[in-house]
Amino acid sequence: MLTAEQLLERLGNQEDALVERKLERVRPADLRRTATAFANSVPEGSVGVLFVGVHDRTGEAVGVENPDQFQKNLRMLLHGDCYR
Repeated sequence: MLTAEQLLERLGNQEDALVERKLERVRPADLRRTATAFANSVPEGSVGVLFVGVHDRTGEAVGVENPDQFQKNLRMLLHGDCYR
């Protein structure tokens, strides 16, 4: 588990093998691709972080309109499509 300070540090860094940023309107296929990449490439003992509501190029936090609903939709998407 990462601390709040570690998350903020990663948020301020560029995207890399452990950090991805997506806007709320991201396509489901892109979310599946990111989850699959993390599952296949994040070394044991490391943590991959997907920031949603953050511009991938600028790092600007733009937010998510309904975070609870987005999280539920993401869970259903990944459970249904990636973890059968």
